[in-house]
Amino acid sequence: MNKFILGFSLLGLLSFSGSVLTHEEKDIKKLISGESCENCDLKGVDLSGANLSGANLSGANLSGANLSGANLEGASLKTDDEKLAEGLKTASKFLIPGAGMVSGLSSLMGSGGSSTANDLPAAQLNLEQALRNALADLSEAESYFAQARGDAEAAAANLSRAETLRGKDELDIKEVMDETASSRAKGAEFEASAGELSAESKALYAKGLLPYAKGIASSSKASKLASEWLKSAQSEITSIRNPMKIRKLRKTLGDGMSLAKSLPKFFKTLGSSTKGVFAFAKTQKLDTKKAQDALPDDDFE
Repeated sequence: MNKFILGFSLLGLLSFSGSVLTHEEKDIKKLISGESCENCDLKGVDLSGANLSGANLSGANLSGANLSGANLEGASLKTDDEKLAEGLKTASKFLIPGAGMVSGLSSLMGSGGSSTANDLPAAQLNLEQALRNALADLSEAESYFAQARGDAEAAAANLSRAETLRGKDELDIKEVMDETASSRAKGAEFEASAGELSAESKALYAKGLLPYAKGIASSSKASKLASEWLKSAQSEITSIRNPMKIRKLRKTLGDGMSLAKSLPKFFKTLGSSTKGVFAFAKTQKLDTKKAQDALPDDDFE
């Protein structure tokens, strides 16, 4: 497991509940250093936003722990209650206040859960990562589509963008959304006027269909989650009476709120072009079944 600090500092982890004395210090150090934490005592520990991917938490005592927004992908959570372990993994992926997940996690953990104000920044990180993943798939698809139409420059740019999105480097997600929409517009223009493609171009275009469908599906889910997150963020801000606290929260959540407001328009742009993508693929007599099965049914029928 990679060493983690996502959404909180090392000091914050060691100062949960005001003191580390209530827990086995060696267990906390194991988790921080990335060692196996089998049977660790993590009762009540604040792990919100932590990257625990691949962590061995088999038999660990997580009663009352705050896992909001934590990444538990591939983590081992073997307990006597398998439903509890699976529930924790599911709930921690997108713990968006207002989406019915917070109370669900609190119930699973047998605790009161964390406050909405604490959940929102962690949820924002997860939304940003979800968007990166969706945009990476869409950029990969557009790289294949550009190759199919013989636009080597656009193909290289899209492939480079996909690789950057899948990496760790910081980037302007809104700018990437604009670039992705622009790439799709160029693709749609070609698809509207192109004749029959060569066998090689057909093969390249076909390769782009599945990542395109996955990107659309991920964008759809992220858009819905962002809507819930935005409502919760706005509700939290309006509930605060201290002007300084309002400014601080607005600054913390600013990027997420901007993204959440931009997503519906971005997804609408993609949606209006998606039918064209698959209509074009069918005119080229390409097999679209697997890709169409990956599309979100509620948005594209």
